[in-house]
Amino acid sequence: MHVLGRETGELTGPAGSIELSARHSDIVTVLAWHRKGLSAARLAEEVYGDDTATVTLRAEIVRLRRLLRSSGVGLDLESRPYRLSTTVELDAHHVVSLLDRGAHRVALAAYRGRLLPESEAPGVARLRGDLRVRLREALLSDAAVDVLLDYAATDDGVDDVEVWTAALRLLPARSPRRAGVMLHLERLEADSGPERG
Repeated sequence: MHVLGRETGELTGPAGSIELSARHSDIVTVLAWHRKGLSAARLAEEVYGDDTATVTLRAEIVRLRRLLRSSGVGLDLESRPYRLSTTVELDAHHVVSLLDRGAHRVALAAYRGRLLPESEAPGVARLRGDLRVRLREALLSDAAVDVLLDYAATDDGVDDVEVWTAALRLLPARSPRRAGVMLHLERLEADSGPERG
């Protein structure tokens, strides 16, 4: 399922793909991450931020189950605990796998943006934050300077002083790119100046 840089998830199966609603995207994303399943209360907490919202959750599960069964994507929802009938690979899983192998350049290319950026579901927000931190830390600790500069040019990296400072430190002294990086750092520091005072 594609969830990176998208407002809703796109689920692909053997017979095609379907675009899920925002709430269904939240549910499938959380269950794809928690492959052994979650209780109704825990899933309600992850999706709605309220472990007592199980009645609302069950109604949404009924709609989602009906959609999945009619879509031909080869996926169903099972109960007790709630779980997906088949393992669903998120594009976020792919990024994590690449980072674990040290394939930073490929991981950055696969990271198409924040995970369901408009979602306010607590479980999705936590996954989104964890993935961003993991990517950032992996690149800061071990990436080549050109990969770090590519990351610095993304929405996640453009205002990150630590990333730009690390890139400057890694650039060779005679690199023509140093001037642009230094200029960008000066702008960032100027923009944050009033907040420091």
